[in-house]
Order: sequence, then structure tokens, then C-alpha cells
Amino acid sequence: MKALYKFLTAAVMAGSFASCSTDIEMPKLQGFDNLDPRELIASTNEVVMEGVNESNEAVTLTWGDYQLSVDNPSYAVPDGSVKNYLEMSPTSDFSLIEFVSVEGLTKTFTEKELNPILIRLGYQPWQKAPLHIRVRYVVAENVAYQYSMPIEINVSPYGLRMNRMDVLATDKTTVLAALYSLSENGIYTGYVAASGWMNFYLQERDNTIWGSQPGSAFTMSKDGVTFYNLWFPGDAGSYRVTADTNAKKWTAEYLNSMTLTSAAGTNTEMKFKQSTNSWSAKVTTTGAETFSAKATTKKYNIENEGVIDSDPIDFGQLLSISEAGNWIVTINMSGENPTATYEVDETPVVTYDPYLEMINIENHSDVKCRLFSSKSNGEYMGFYYAGEWENYKFATVGRETVYGSNPQSLQELDSSNKAYNIYVDGGKEGLYLYYVNLPENYWNAKEIQSLTVFGDHDLKSAMTYDKETKVWTAELDIQEVGWGMQILIDEDWSNHFKSKGDGVLGYLEGDNIVPPGSGKYLLTVNLYDMGNMTYTFTAL
Repeated sequence: MKALYKFLTAAVMAGSFASCSTDIEMPKLQGFDNLDPRELIASTNEVVMEGVNESNEAVTLTWGDYQLSVDNPSYAVPDGSVKNYLEMSPTSDFSLIEFVSVEGLTKTFTEKELNPILIRLGYQPWQKAPLHIRVRYVVAENVAYQYSMPIEINVSPYGLRMNRMDVLATDKTTVLAALYSLSENGIYTGYVAASGWMNFYLQERDNTIWGSQPGSAFTMSKDGVTFYNLWFPGDAGSYRVTADTNAKKWTAEYLNSMTLTSAAGTNTEMKFKQSTNSWSAKVTTTGAETFSAKATTKKYNIENEGVIDSDPIDFGQLLSISEAGNWIVTINMSGENPTATYEVDETPVVTYDPYLEMINIENHSDVKCRLFSSKSNGEYMGFYYAGEWENYKFATVGRETVYGSNPQSLQELDSSNKAYNIYVDGGKEGLYLYYVNLPENYWNAKEIQSLTVFGDHDLKSAMTYDKETKVWTAELDIQEVGWGMQILIDEDWSNHFKSKGDGVLGYLEGDNIVPPGSGKYLLTVNLYDMGNMTYTFTAL
């Protein structure tokens, strides 16, 4: 059977060829003319909008359709040949209209969608007035339209609500997050998932854009000519942001940690997920249980442009679970107030290899270092000297899974083909201690400033790194073996390397390193394999 694409073009143009003779009998379209108007139904006759939550449903419209056919069985009418448009008007004659193209036979308008249409039609905020609606059915512009039966509903639009402030990217268009002012008093508060040193602007509902006053990071300015962008401190994570447009200042409170506490008194530390702006934790209940949450914070503000510890944020009781089980509790920080949900923890039992490898992004066989999990629980540590802005990825030993970073959050792991490379935030060259947590799906790296050998009789010697051999060395002039020696990280006696025996180095474990004797030696340390770090002494 032939499709009617060509026919429709010919049929709807037939009028323009009326004066031309033809021996071709055009097929005739059926099911569109001379039929009763289709019914249009509204979910409510009274639409009162407040604009407090613009995602709320305002009204749902549903209507009938036309079943088209042709009188020639050799042709078929393509799907979607009839286009539907919703027309809205303040008058019953539809002399002034706004129209919306719609797919299907139903349309739900949110307050955010419907309100601007009403304002453009001249409706006054907070005043009730009738709205006339009908469906316009279109086959082609030169075919007479068909209309549904019109309906009338009462609508009450809202005016400008100063109850929300958007956090904008530096393009001043992309919305990253939102702050809220329920009392609409010019003071906005909300929770933002921020990357380190993230730049941003703030925009009120009247389109006023706020930046920072030059020379004062926490003083707000709306002088678009002279202001700078605002920016977060260097710690990536969860922030409570308060912007006071009356005092022209803003505050950022960094949430160091979040603790979920059951009514029975059990505390569980929660993990923050930046890409979803949420905290989560796994809990077990033996029956009905309620949970509250509290976060420790540090504050950045105009009075103290450094950082100070501030009062904890007590979220109070957020959640009740009615039965025994294993659960994942999630606190969503977006919205006017944080909200908590829970779901059954169906996480399967996972076994982890003892090793995870840092690999070259171009050659997955090139291993930069080996991270080790002493408990085979998916939590790995390893040392690596990273070059400036060096990129790499983590991978299982058999390369079954390769991990990059989440495009939205550098510290979150991502094993999809959309993952970014992993690199140290800031790109600084140097030695780092890497920590990877596969169950929680994140990683981090702690910069190490120095490795120093400390021994008996005031022995102290800084170690240096050789980029060619990838080992650390120190020349030692040992006067007496004594109690031996340790290798301190950043000269911190609580952060050290010791000996596990037989030339194997232990991190935070083992006994003091004992040299062969007094004299001059070259101490060589290889940190490539966290599970088998080695040291050797060579006489000089």
C-alpha cells in the first residue's frame, strides 16, 4: 500500500489547480470535514496559582482526535498527519490567542508553563478571570482547520514571586542550583554542591544578577559593570549558602560531615554525592525506627574571610521507617528544605581483588602504580609521584573495569565510556597518597610535601625523587645504628614508614628500620607497589 505523503501534498494543493484539466482522479481525504467537533475536557474548572512551587500541576487538558482515511485503498494516511494546537483566549470569540503545539491527546500544564501565557494574554496577577480554550486541528495550511468544542475555566495567575534565587554558572545562563526565601524578604538560603573554587553569580526572579564587590569576596554587588563573579572556597562538597540582598553579603557554610542518628542512639556517618547533591548511608533496623541528622560545619563569611568552625546544623527528625530490614537512606539537599527517603538495600555481596592499578590512559598495559587493599574490602591506598596535570585512570588487574571520574564531580568514580580522566585537583606535581573506595565509588589524593629519614644520634636526611628510576633516595652518614630509623611523611612522627622485615616497607606498621651498620649508605625506597614497598641500603 502506498503511503500518502505525496498524496497529501497534492490533495491539499488541489484547489490551486482547479482551472487545470487533468485525467488523474485525485484520492479524497475522509474523516476530517463535516464532522461534529471533538470534545475537550479540563481536569478542573478553577485554577488558582500561587507560584510557590512552580512545578505544581495547574491543569490537565484531554481531547478527541480525527481518524483520517482516503477513498483509494492504494493509499494510507501517515501517522501524525493531523497537528494539534491548544488555543487560549480571554474572549469567547478567540480574537486574541496564545497557542501551544502539542503531541498526543493530552497536555498537563505546570504553573511555570501556564502563568506566563496568562500574563501575555493580559490577565492580572491574583485576580480570577475566565479563560477560553479550544484545540485547533491542522492537516495543512490550505485545508480548513477543525476546532474542538471550546471550554471555559476560571484562572488566577500569580505575579512576580521573589521566593527563589538561582545560582548561575559564569555564562550567567546555566542554572547550577537554587536558594529560597519562603517569606520573600530578600534573604535566600539553600544547599549547593560546589566544586573547589567554583565561580558563580546569583540571580533573583526579577532578573537582578549579583556578583561580588571588588576587594571583598563576601560583599554582594549588582553593579554589572564593576562586579566580579562570586566563588566558593577550595573544598569541594556540600555548602549551605545564605545570600542577604538587604545587607549585601553572603555566607558559605561547608558541611564537613553528616551523621544519621536513630532514635535508639545509633550513629551512622553519611557520604556526600556531589552529582546528586545528596548524602546517603546504609542502615539496619530491627523494627520501626525514626532518624534525625546533624552536620558539622565551618563558615566563610564577610566577618571572617578565612574559615572558622561554626555551629552544627541540626536537621531534626527527617525520616521514619516502619519495619525491620536493610536500607539505604538518602537526604536530598536540593529544594526548599532537605528531604529524606529510603529504599531497600539490595546491594549484592561483592568480592574485591587485593590490587587496583593506576594506568596510562593511552596504554592500559602501562601501570603507573599499584594500590593495595589489606582487607580486600574495596578500599585501596597507594603512593604515586604525579607530574603536572598528569592524567590517568584506575583499573582492576584484569582490566574488567576501568574507572575514570564523573564528569560532574572529579572525586566520584565512573566506569562508563563517558568518564573523564582522573587527575589531582589543581594539577600540582608531586608525591600523593591515593585513597580509592570502590563500594562508595569515590577517590581522593593527599599531597605529601616531604619524605625525611630520622634516626638515632640526630640523623636526619631528606629524600629525593628520581623521575627516571621512579625511586626515592637519601644519603645517610650513620654514626651509630642505635634504635634504627623511620621515614617520616612531612616530618610527622604519627605518619611514617617502618620495616616489615626482609627489606619490605610498611606504612603505619612494622618496626624501626635497622641499617647494616655505621658508615655512609644510600637508602633507596620504591613505593610503586603498596602491597610490596621495598627499601635497600647500598654502601657508599
